[in-house]
Amino acid sequence: MENLSEHKGGTSIEKYFSSDGLYKVISIGSYGLNNEYIDQGIRAVKNKTTESKLVRSGQLTMVLNDKTANGNLIGRCLLISKDNEFIVNQRTEIIIPGPDLNENYAYYYLNGPFRNKVKKIAQGGTQIYVNYSSVKRQKINYPIKNEQIKISKLLKIIKSLITLYERKLKLLSRVKKYFLDNLFAKKEYPNLRFKGFTDAWKQRKLSSILIERKDLSTESKEFPLSSFIQEKGVVPKSQRYDRSFLVKDSSKKYKVTKFGDFIYSSNNLDTGSIGLNSYGNAVISPVYSVFSSKNLNVLETNFVNLLFQQNFYKNKMLRFRQGVMYGQLKIKEDDFLKIRVNVPSQTEIKNITNLFSKIELYATLLENKKKQLVQIKSILLNTMFI
Repeated sequence: MENLSEHKGGTSIEKYFSSDGLYKVISIGSYGLNNEYIDQGIRAVKNKTTESKLVRSGQLTMVLNDKTANGNLIGRCLLISKDNEFIVNQRTEIIIPGPDLNENYAYYYLNGPFRNKVKKIAQGGTQIYVNYSSVKRQKINYPIKNEQIKISKLLKIIKSLITLYERKLKLLSRVKKYFLDNLFAKKEYPNLRFKGFTDAWKQRKLSSILIERKDLSTESKEFPLSSFIQEKGVVPKSQRYDRSFLVKDSSKKYKVTKFGDFIYSSNNLDTGSIGLNSYGNAVISPVYSVFSSKNLNVLETNFVNLLFQQNFYKNKMLRFRQGVMYGQLKIKEDDFLKIRVNVPSQTEIKNITNLFSKIELYATLLENKKKQLVQIKSILLNTMFI
């Protein structure tokens, strides 16, 4: 490393911080897990000290500290693309590639398997650090300059595609939120409707369509021990926790849940912890509340699940909160069933649920493509830098 680049260390510049400062400050919190700059809004004024820590276009910065012991940040690098915009704070090193090292190749290489070398030489306990004097002695494998450029171009294309899919997923999330806010009636009619529908929606209490499930059982092949995650619903317990650390008690009673049930944590409903069991028969912790439907068909079940995803109905649920318990809002099961929801005709329910089904299907497609690209990038990083 020291034969291919020069370096310059950062220094403490906190006393030069100012809201109207000229320079953006690169510190520990500036390094994202995607190796992109995170703007924390920290600025510093222009003077001789700060100017001496300017990072030029084509140079890199490396973070030498980690806030935790897991090493998620240490050794990560940023590639600077503009002059006179960024300065470095303490525990960040400026890396200046020499004539034999392409800056883009260095960016991908240093953020690739090279970080494992940095982690191995890190010191400390709850917070780890590394001295750049040790980093610069690590070996770098590099081909001729033209091959470096071709490798970095390929990785840059893959990175751009990953970013593109991430942006599409964010836009799709905004589209879903728009339809959630406008396709569901707050009173008699929604703000947005499919063509041909004019009938008022009927108001119903949740107690007329849901009933609390109170049956208990032990863990078994028929009812495996599971957990509930807001984004995924019911999942096997081993997907959330290391199975070897789970306390096994064959006599312990758990709440039974079956496919199509609604589950929520009465202590976490304020954060949106409510969802549908799309997994199947399972037993979960008694802290969860479980509700089965009263003869709802699949479309109706999915429609009610969409209702629970809206802020409007989440706020209605919070009106029944019973105070604070461990910093969380407590909502009793009986009060939950008192909530009134607006329900349209079967035909309109079908149109609405089909639309959201297509949105979710497209989101899954985009997420899978993104995951495949991330996997391809990981394989290339681990096989091209030999």
